[in-house]
Amino acid sequence: FQVPFLRVKFTFTHKWTIQSVKVISESQIPKEHLPSVEYFANQFFSKKRYDTPKVFESDFDLAILVNPNDPAPPSNPKALKKFIEIAEKMNIYAEIIEPKDLSRLTTFDALFLRQSTEVNNEAYTFARKAQQQGLAIIDYPDAILKCCNKVYMAEALQNI
Repeated sequence: FQVPFLRVKFTFTHKWTIQSVKVISESQIPKEHLPSVEYFANQFFSKKRYDTPKVFESDFDLAILVNPNDPAPPSNPKALKKFIEIAEKMNIYAEIIEPKDLSRLTTFDALFLRQSTEVNNEAYTFARKAQQQGLAIIDYPDAILKCCNKVYMAEALQNI
């Protein structure tokens, strides 16, 4: 959940502590703070943010979701490494992310799910968020729902 503006109140006794945190609107920002807000907003939005530096300048940024605890991963480490190598040759920055990285998803242009997909696991959550943010996705949330729906699968296979 991204929040653009917060008002944080601190108190100091022996050390600084947070007294309160509150979401505020732009109209609640003191007028004397607006130049600083504009300056920092321009700095922040002028480029993408990454936790790790990119090795090269790319056309697109691809997140590859992998769960290291997946009992039956769809891709082994060798396949993932090969995928990243090929992506770089195509001028695509590819980075393996884990379920704990959901907050970083919006820094990418696309999401490639390489973990077991179920409606009740984080792969579906990632796919839903990626779809809401307009990212390109492999697999779409609707596809996950259909593939996990045994009745749908049985009917689809009967029509073949």
